[in-house]
Amino acid sequence: MEMTIQEIANDINTSKQNVNQILKRAMRKVFHKAWSLNKEWSPLEVLFGLSCFFNIKQESDFKRFYYDFPEDIKTIIKDSLKTKNEIEIFRNFPKVSQKL
Repeated sequence: MEMTIQEIANDINTSKQNVNQILKRAMRKVFHKAWSLNKEWSPLEVLFGLSCFFNIKQESDFKRFYYDFPEDIKTIIKDSLKTKNEIEIFRNFPKVSQKL
């Protein structure tokens, strides 16, 4: 069952901002834990692996998933894009993942 951040905040009697901070901290931990499993992966590969793990196939879901990461993680991912090919894969990943 999907819930919005506001619904979660109401359910646990806290603020939307607090829920958002908890989510971002959790996303940071998940990213670093996944990356620690194979340090040879690029940050982009970690992002794609996690999106596959969470069965994210729709472009809107992928964008929401990416924006749920804190700024430091998004910066790590963006800074890791070294070639035009990687940038293109990043931009088109939701479309590509539907074929996986």
